[in-house]
Amino acid sequence: MSAWSPESWRGKPIQQQPQYPDAAHLARVEQTLAGYPPLVFAGEARELRRQFA
Repeated sequence: MSAWSPESWRGKPIQQQPQYPDAAHLARVEQTLAGYPPLVFAGEARELRRQFA
């Protein structure tokens, strides 16, 4: 399994790419989203991995 980081998605091959005509607006939205808490917490992910092991 490769290492994950919040930016790792940028290195993946593009399969379906939406068009964002306003790059500045996209950057503001990304910055806003980065300030929100995670949807899944690290402990929850570890527990799920443990259950699958």
